[in-house]
Amino acid sequence: MLRFVAGIDAAAAPMSLDELRKLGDPFSRGVLLKGGTPRTVRDLFEAVAAIDEPLLPLRRLFLIAEGGQARLGRPDFEFNARLVVTWQSAVPGASIDVMLSTVPVADDPSALMQVIAWSETDGAFHFFERERRSGEWVWAGNSFHALDTRSRGKGPFDSHINGGLVMKELKAPWNHWHSVSAGIAPEAIPADSELFAEAIFKPIESAHLLEPIVMTAVRRWTRSRMQRSIADARLRDAHDYLRQLLWCTSVNLVSSNRIYGRPDDGTYPLPTSFFIDFDALAFLSDELAPDQPLLPATRLSVAADLYEVAVTAAGVGVVEDGGDGTRLEGDTHFAFLVPERAFEDFASLQQLVSSGALSARTALCLLLVDFHNPVFSPERAALLAHAPAEIALDGGSDLDAQLRRSIGEPAAGSPEAHFLELMDDADVVGTARKRILDFLSAVQARLLTADGAAELVRLADSRRRAFASRKLAEFRSSLAIGRNPVAHLAMAADGSLITKNTDFAEGER
Repeated sequence: MLRFVAGIDAAAAPMSLDELRKLGDPFSRGVLLKGGTPRTVRDLFEAVAAIDEPLLPLRRLFLIAEGGQARLGRPDFEFNARLVVTWQSAVPGASIDVMLSTVPVADDPSALMQVIAWSETDGAFHFFERERRSGEWVWAGNSFHALDTRSRGKGPFDSHINGGLVMKELKAPWNHWHSVSAGIAPEAIPADSELFAEAIFKPIESAHLLEPIVMTAVRRWTRSRMQRSIADARLRDAHDYLRQLLWCTSVNLVSSNRIYGRPDDGTYPLPTSFFIDFDALAFLSDELAPDQPLLPATRLSVAADLYEVAVTAAGVGVVEDGGDGTRLEGDTHFAFLVPERAFEDFASLQQLVSSGALSARTALCLLLVDFHNPVFSPERAALLAHAPAEIALDGGSDLDAQLRRSIGEPAAGSPEAHFLELMDDADVVGTARKRILDFLSAVQARLLTADGAAELVRLADSRRRAFASRKLAEFRSSLAIGRNPVAHLAMAADGSLITKNTDFAEGER
């Protein structure tokens, strides 16, 4: 067993038995410390099945493949299949203990095998990978290394940026996953795939069952992390938590629930989280005004003919990662797949409020700055410069005072000025409700026109390209991208499209 934490260790080195024992997770304790060195996926399945402390009888297997729908029309498109396998106890509501990311090849000693296992000892996930050439297992660090400035964004933490589990397409319709929304049909699977013949790769379950598994695991880690950060009624590392509120440290991908080219009623309903930070604002609405919701119940939509013409005009298409670079003209299977705020950032916001470090009112004021750009906002990101290192857990008063002291007298029109204006608004909830409704109404009016549909496609392309520049974007076939580069775009409060002239806040941090 080797140790190599990228950014901290100069080279891989053997771990001592004492170091391995201290990890405390089921994989190291129940497999590696018992002499197990699984070299293939089949070996690993058998080794985890034999873990007896704790017993992990509930195994689930999920399939994602960017070519899972595309191959029905273009059999030459790369399938690009990966499997996610989870093991956990049979206790209802229990979080997973072990997760494997791999490919559907049972006996190849060079196949990808990445394991994440929860340690009650550390209150964190441990990350392992089987080295493909030597066959040795490597410990790549734990969740806390994701937050260490030396290892942040390196090794497994290039995608697990905050130390938790990641499922990019977390919500329905789970665009590229086998799911109840769109199963990956047998005729889309290559004839030589082991998904047909190999019993260990059955049954494949729907992604709607993986969604709560990932959410529960993210919340488990977020709670544990915050508990470790609290001492003497103060939250340490407060800047790291506020970074998840203001910067957009990660993203999820969400889409319309309609299949591109086959809308049921001639329209494409659009994910509200593309236009506003829906989940965060809904949470804060429940906290501040449960009887008068901030958000309208209806979703925005665009006429199918206007949208499809705009997609064609922009040269939008999906390009496979391998093979001959086959390009499919048009959108992803479910239309309008775009970035939204990551669930892990939302979970951090909830913990900040529930711990008393941040008031729901101040959180609302922060998120109302440039609220019409829920991801990649340079205005909100600029406020991070005022985030303190520590916060008293007093319901948010200490943070409010520290923010005001740091901001001082802000320049007119600055993000800081907008924030303080909201903080001084006695009816900020009413202000928020009106601004959000006015904005969404203006956007919907623009979407009734060809120009509005074209602007929607351009903005989506800009945000997709921002996501594609991040390490989290592993496969270009995940998203549909236009043929020609577009500017760094944003939305104004009146629903019009503007050029940001900066890529600030689009990258990792």
